[in-house]
Amino acid sequence: SFFESYFLKNEVSNKNIEQSIQFIASNKTKAPHFTYAHFLMPHFPYYQDSLGKSINIRKQISEDLLYNKSYFVSYLKYVNTAILKMTNHIISKDSSAIIMVLSDHGFRNNKDSFLSANQFNNICSIRFPKAVKHDFTNLKSNVNLFPFLFNKHFGQKLDILPDSTIFLKEKR
Repeated sequence: SFFESYFLKNEVSNKNIEQSIQFIASNKTKAPHFTYAHFLMPHFPYYQDSLGKSINIRKQISEDLLYNKSYFVSYLKYVNTAILKMTNHIISKDSSAIIMVLSDHGFRNNKDSFLSANQFNNICSIRFPKAVKHDFTNLKSNVNLFPFLFNKHFGQKLDILPDSTIFLKEKR
């Protein structure tokens, strides 16, 4: 039905991106290359529980489940496992790979307070080969993370921007 296909499209997209990452990692290249993937995980709807068992999409569409943090946390545990699996696959194919996992926001479905601190709980994790050392003391936020890495590892000369934060508030 339209209802199910609409909510399942992100899950299909996430699976396709995961397969593409595995394919790209399995193909050796002579020169370093940059691969970017944006997963809609762990966004609502929450497709799997912590053990990878599918969660009924129709059941989740009610407002109570949208704001149910336990569904989010369970799906987050599944997502963490999926990311670790992808990371391990990449490393098994290229031990010199630099892998960055970066979130754009934290849990936003908090009906108690729109300005919840959970929204700002971002993840930033970078895996470097053991021989690579970096000094991140000048990075105060994620604003300059990509320029820093591109300049250092891909010979770019990107400008370092002033660190800043802008809060965009939706009207509810």
